[in-house]
Amino acid sequence: MAFTFASHSQRSVARAGSVTGKSRNAPSRAGLNDVSRTPSLISCCRMGSPLSYRHADAPLFLFHLTTSIYCLSLLCDMYMDDYIQRIRDGSLKLHALEAELPSDEAISVRRSFIEEETEVSLSVLGEYAITTERVTKRNCENMIGTVQIPVGVAGPLQVLGEYADEAYYLPPLATTEGALIASVNRGGCRAITKAGGAEVRIQRDGMTRAPVFACDSVPHAVGAARWVENHFAVLAEAAATTTSHGRLERITTHIAGTSLYVRFEFFTGDAMGG
Repeated sequence: MAFTFASHSQRSVARAGSVTGKSRNAPSRAGLNDVSRTPSLISCCRMGSPLSYRHADAPLFLFHLTTSIYCLSLLCDMYMDDYIQRIRDGSLKLHALEAELPSDEAISVRRSFIEEETEVSLSVLGEYAITTERVTKRNCENMIGTVQIPVGVAGPLQVLGEYADEAYYLPPLATTEGALIASVNRGGCRAITKAGGAEVRIQRDGMTRAPVFACDSVPHAVGAARWVENHFAVLAEAAATTTSHGRLERITTHIAGTSLYVRFEFFTGDAMGG
């Protein structure tokens, strides 16, 4: 069994020392990647999280299990320092790490940079079980880790609706507020269920945004409101060019003095956000 390393530039690391037998000083979470899975990665343990590093132009060196753990740690620090220095001198943007590294490694480098800048340990943020590749692309920019929140369940709660006919649910609640779930369970779920369940109907499903426009006068505000109401098709077409997840359904206006409030309502399906 062997592991693969990529050396920085043309530095040769073939002279690495070796140890025999089992190393009792080896880090407990050393995440060395098997060559059969990720042949171009360097992995090491830094503050409890497995890290992997790859230099785009680096040659590959094959190391056996007897390679010195101490030497590997020094190499990992070297690669970490290289990326952090590039961030400091501006040649690598903090948000661009994923363009050069797999998501987990980019997160680790970014977290280490923040730790050095703030002199605060963030190692606990590096302990997570989620798959970060999708998260960094669609859900969280400049990711440095995760925060764990306790999750409990209330219920059972009976729901009677168009799609959930007399079904029972166990609503999950993520909270750090003591007695919150117990209160929801007793005063909400249990009482509603014993009363025959919650009757639910959906009249309209949408997401709204309501900017306010400062007009010069009341007549100006009224004129602007009428223009908005008479140009729905134009505004809907313009809105469609800005998103593939929302469709403008309706617009309502409200005037308060010289301020014009325009409420745009979109149908977004399961999508949401700013």
